[in-house]
Amino acid sequence: MPDDPVVILERISQLTAQFERALSSSDWAAIEALDQDTRITLDFQSLASVLHNPSARARAIAALSGLMEVHRRALNQAIARREEIADALHQFRREREAAERYDSVLRGSD
Repeated sequence: MPDDPVVILERISQLTAQFERALSSSDWAAIEALDQDTRITLDFQSLASVLHNPSARARAIAALSGLMEVHRRALNQAIARREEIADALHQFRREREAAERYDSVLRGSD
């Protein structure tokens, strides 16, 4: 990525908007891809160059804070979704065990 602060700031804005869209539609595949893209696109050298540019520094900090907030919300939603899935699996397991016990009672009464 070029070290042009304008290009870097635009890319941060694009990533933030893409994260927002993916998050609002719970598109976890897109979120995963965007996470990888963010890691590749916003490398240390590019970030250092924009943060050391006095005219772009404040905008860069604000843009990165926005991206970080969206990323944090995605992480929180992923954790909540994981917990929902774990609860559903636990409920399924309990129901399966109950059905197996019921089945064994029925077979035992034949």
